[in-house]
Amino acid sequence: MTTTATNTQEPSTRRTSSSKSLTATASLPTAGEVVLQALLAQTKALREAERKVRDGDPKAVTKMRVAIRQLRSTLRGFSRILDRQVTRPVRAELAWLGRQLGEENDTQETLKELKRQHDALPSELIVGPVVDDARTVLDQLVVRSGQTTHAALDSDRYAALRQVLDWPPADPPFTERAARPAAEELPKSIAKALCTLDRHLVAGQALPAGTERDEALHEARKADKQLRYVIDVATPVVGKPARRLGRQAKKLQDLLGDYQDAVVTRPLLQELGSAASANGHPTSTYYLVDALEQIRTDRVLEKLPRRLSRLYEEAAWLPNAASLQYDPGTSAARTGSGN
Repeated sequence: MTTTATNTQEPSTRRTSSSKSLTATASLPTAGEVVLQALLAQTKALREAERKVRDGDPKAVTKMRVAIRQLRSTLRGFSRILDRQVTRPVRAELAWLGRQLGEENDTQETLKELKRQHDALPSELIVGPVVDDARTVLDQLVVRSGQTTHAALDSDRYAALRQVLDWPPADPPFTERAARPAAEELPKSIAKALCTLDRHLVAGQALPAGTERDEALHEARKADKQLRYVIDVATPVVGKPARRLGRQAKKLQDLLGDYQDAVVTRPLLQELGSAASANGHPTSTYYLVDALEQIRTDRVLEKLPRRLSRLYEEAAWLPNAASLQYDPGTSAARTGSGN
């Protein structure tokens, strides 16, 4: 695995001298073999999505962002198995690429959410050409952000990243743990990802309603995605316990996604309302939808303690599960929005 996209330090001495030891004749897969197969599949998905983005498929940007997140999560989530000094700069380049695609994806999702809210409202509460006005403003943003996306894909920086993601590398950046049986080693990576989520939840639990708590819940959502992707890689060898935990992680991701969507949508609604006002159009519907988005965040906070309790119950089999500090019971007493 080369690292032409960015400068790196010398590989860690924890790496094995050769990947040959990972191809032993044992019937059970090693941790390194399982992780490498995941990276192969995720890189293939990234390249297929890239081709569709270049062909103009409107859904492909979202698919490409998912593939980027999966790759980053595997490179980061299996740091016990993959040398961090080698993977860290690759993760940084993937993060850059995700940011380039983010604006276009977020704009498309905002228009979709506004139309959903518009269709759900009684006709007497819709004042003015709300969707048409919003589409005019957001379409301009889509064009601008689409130009950013294609500029990134045509850049030398992305070309270098594609070269780095040339799987399988001749010498995978494995640590010595990669030679261990996957069924024994991978649960430790799941436990590590859950501990990261736990830290973000504990931090958010201590915060009052406001921007800081919104940011903390967003970080928790990202940590939950990391957990889910690590579980996805490990499930074929770990089995039912991982599968059940993965289902709970997905449900938590969806719930926190509702919260984050509302957090992102509300400032754009205010911007759209200002644009409508400047054009002499009514703005009351924008304010109504904004209020509905606030209600959506409140409902998420009401559901969050129970959802987290289920997640932690399914994680009891993991190493060090008893050391987790987040308390859903305490969270239940602090879920008011305060806005």
